[in-house]
This record gives sequence, structure tokens and C-alpha cells, in this order.
Amino acid sequence: MRISVVVPVHNDERYLAEAIESIRANSLAPCEVIVVDDGSSDGSGDVARSFAEVRYVRQEAAGAAQARNHGISLCTGDWVAFLDADDLWTPNKLELQAAALLRDPGLDGVFGSVVQFSHQEDRLVEEEPKVGQLLGGWLVRRQLFERVGLFDSRYRMGEFIDWCLRSQELGCRYGTIPEVVLRRRLHERNMGRTEKENRQDYARVVMAALRRRKSGLSSPDDSDCVKTD
Repeated sequence: MRISVVVPVHNDERYLAEAIESIRANSLAPCEVIVVDDGSSDGSGDVARSFAEVRYVRQEAAGAAQARNHGISLCTGDWVAFLDADDLWTPNKLELQAAALLRDPGLDGVFGSVVQFSHQEDRLVEEEPKVGQLLGGWLVRRQLFERVGLFDSRYRMGEFIDWCLRSQELGCRYGTIPEVVLRRRLHERNMGRTEKENRQDYARVVMAALRRRKSGLSSPDDSDCVKTD
């Protein structure tokens, strides 16, 4: 199983090395790790380039969705996994998900459980594991992006929910394993905290899905979401 990993980064030099190390520590090694720098003004590029096995590419700042799309266009693996630059994988993430896909070859992807954590006054605080459809806890067939399309970069938030809804409308099947595969870091620069004005995108995702259901469409058009340029 050839797995490509896409890591979008924007001004996350503080956490990026740890994220990449968590990929390197996996018991099932990916065939490539692609870091897409979304116009960072800090040392994120230097951090990425310090890892010999990482393919580093840079784009003008266009948002995380476009950075992931850029990474997908460069992938050579049959499967794709994603990790945000401030999050961490567990050491057996890819191995557990690959085993689940071997057990059920009809699946198009598989999710795992997630633990959210933070550091508060030099103390590590961890929440209880939860099963959820989070991008960093996912492994998916690369071919699906040809069938469903890429992430809609006109959404600043909720683009993964939008993609999952579109894929499910096309009959794609996903499995879930109970094991923790992703450690999601909570900190002051999480997008949910820094881009509160874009939370309305979630409502636009739902409205777009309802419009598609009424019209029988399964892909976005110009009326589906707000432009952010």
C-alpha cells in the first residue's frame, strides 16, 4: 500500500517539526511526505527543508483547502492521508487503518478516534478519546479526488465537511476504527479561534448540500459557497 501524506502549513514553525516526526515514527512508512507552505512568513519552510525525506513546496497564501489541493496534485501514492502542522499522529496510525482497509476492501477510506490535548500552565491536559470524521484522522483512496473533486477552497472553514457530504452523495463508503490515530492540539492559533468570522461557512455547507439534494447534483457550483477573495 503506497500512502502519500500531505501537510499544509501556515506560520506553524513552532509545531511543524513535531508533526513531521510523528509521521516518521509510524510503524507503516508512507511513500512520501509533501509539505505545502501556504505563504508562511516565519521559519516553517526552514523546518520542512530540514527533513531530507520531505518534499517541500510553497504557494502564495490561499488557505488550507488550496494547500491540500496542491498537495493532492503532487501525490503519487494510491492512498492519501493528511496532517495539520500543529497536530500529531499516533505511532501505529497508518498500520491500523491499512489493516482495516484490508479487512474490508470495499471501503473508500477509514477514520479513527481522536484525542484533543492542550498545555495549560505547563501541564498536559487531554480529553477523552472521541470517534469523529476529522481530516487528520483519515486515510482515503487518492482516486476519490478524481471522482468527487478537490476541496472547495471558497470555504475558509467546513471544506472537509462539504467534501465528505459530496462524497457520500456519490455512494462512497467509509469505515471507522476505535483506536486513537490523531492527537489534535488545542492552542490560541486554532482556526476556530482566529477566524470566527468564517464560521458562517458551516451554514453555507449545509445549505449547499440541501440545494444539491433538491437538484440532484453532487458537485459544487458558484452558488454553493461564499467567495473569500
